[in-house]
Amino acid sequence: MKLPPFQNQFRDAAGEAWPKASIDGHASRDYNSVNCGAAVAATAAAFADGASLAASPNSIRQFAKAHQVEGLTGIQVTAALRLMGHRAHVLVVPPERFGKILGNRPDLFVCLLVDDDTFPGCDPGFLGDHWVGIACGRNRLSPADMTMVPAYDPTCPRRADQDGLPPGANWERLDKTTRAAQKWSQAHGYGNRITMVTVKRLEPAPEPIPDPDKKLIAELRAELAAAQDDIDERNTVLARIAAESAPYRES
Repeated sequence: MKLPPFQNQFRDAAGEAWPKASIDGHASRDYNSVNCGAAVAATAAAFADGASLAASPNSIRQFAKAHQVEGLTGIQVTAALRLMGHRAHVLVVPPERFGKILGNRPDLFVCLLVDDDTFPGCDPGFLGDHWVGIACGRNRLSPADMTMVPAYDPTCPRRADQDGLPPGANWERLDKTTRAAQKWSQAHGYGNRITMVTVKRLEPAPEPIPDPDKKLIAELRAELAAAQDDIDERNTVLARIAAESAPYRES
């Protein structure tokens, strides 16, 4: 699976500040930088499109500014991506389910809300409400047998290294990433869960499987994945209803 290009929050691939943008035909304005939610959503859009070039976050940034918000909620990220034609869903899931999605769903990219210092290597000022991206189905073990996930932190500079990830993206420990996501969800009324937006990549139709048993197994696995997605969405609705009485809400 080809990973999407890294998307920086402040600079484009050429190292230039993001250009001025127009909202609904009005005069272009200099917004100085794309917020982290728009940058991660743009990375997700590139993943869904299978694009070799980073998607522009301008349309997502415009969506946020048009609604007079500095950050992006999960619902707004989902709405913007759907307006762009992508299959996006906001989900609130238990940590165990989160781990299974990251390990077993290479067709998904996760836009993850975190509230921790798990990602301090790029800009330690970005603590609190922050977005990072995770490419699913690419987990690996560290030399210390810790599960690592490919994390796209939009505050990171675009620097090349030898970790097999796009320049700027880095391997992060799954346990620390999970705790960071749980901390955000707890602070916003969702309890010990994970709040995220998943974006599905449209894969080409698979080749026919001649073996009837293998074909049946493939069909059953597809049905199971679809059923699990339905359960996740139902549980998310219940979690959002429960969070209505919490002292904090997603912001």
